[in-house]
Amino acid sequence: MQLYKQTFGEPAKISRDAASSIAFATIGVNFGSADQAMMVLGTSRSGYLDWYSSNHVMIQTRKGRVVATSGLPYSLTHLSLVMPGNKPDQNNGALPAPGSHYTLVFDFRDLDVFGVDAACTLADDGPQTIAIIGSTLKTRHLIETCSADAIGWDFENEYWTDVDTGFVWRSVQNPHPKLPEVTIEALRPATDG
Repeated sequence: MQLYKQTFGEPAKISRDAASSIAFATIGVNFGSADQAMMVLGTSRSGYLDWYSSNHVMIQTRKGRVVATSGLPYSLTHLSLVMPGNKPDQNNGALPAPGSHYTLVFDFRDLDVFGVDAACTLADDGPQTIAIIGSTLKTRHLIETCSADAIGWDFENEYWTDVDTGFVWRSVQNPHPKLPEVTIEALRPATDG
């Protein structure tokens, strides 16, 4: 499985049979236009989920947000969310309410850059029905617009959240300024999100 291979055309997706053959929580991941690869939940602690691929790539998420990576050409060492007047991650990692203004703080060990602030806002783009391995899901489409002026990096993240629970079913995120965006889909969700 290659998580970081460039392809042409529509990326291949994980099939329902392949996803159901794994008895553990799984996500489908693709970088840029690469084919979707499956990652399996390895550890879960205090809301942080560590997902592993067969080629030693790890993506750590919290409430659907990528907060660390390893095994990629470039990796996110750590990410925290800071709401005005709060300590980092005081909101337990959950997406803020639409209309919120907040800061994402990035650490990139491979760039020797730490504590990079990105000023962000979250907008609600309305209801959207999506399909993941054949299942139709009613979601809210949220768009996060961020600017990290210190390193000249502007980016957008997108989240499709369950209309009832807020669970992130699909996201398109930018965990590193030197990586293509990563798309993550919950194939078999972890019980603690």
